[in-house]
Amino acid sequence: MHVHRVQEETFYVLEGECDWQVGDERVRATPGTYLFLPPGVPHNIANASDTIARVLMTVSPPGHERYFEELSETVARGGADPTTIAELRARYDTEQLSALRSQAISTPTA
Repeated sequence: MHVHRVQEETFYVLEGECDWQVGDERVRATPGTYLFLPPGVPHNIANASDTIARVLMTVSPPGHERYFEELSETVARGGADPTTIAELRARYDTEQLSALRSQAISTPTA
């Protein structure tokens, strides 16, 4: 789980299935599901199946796209340890609320 203090996010599931934890609520999202997450709402996302899930995501204000660029570069260099990822997330308005799991740290794809 993590939270953004400034950013708001929207998610629209294009294909596959995702599980979101949004505050105390669990959301099973299938294609066509739309979620709006205002600042301050703890959340996480996971793929709910063995098939690829594709999600359209927007973040406001802009700039968070650089997080994904840096994350990809960090993973490619082999530096994706939890401390490094936590420091990266903190720079991009992402306060980590639960422990990062190593299987959750993988290279994002387009």
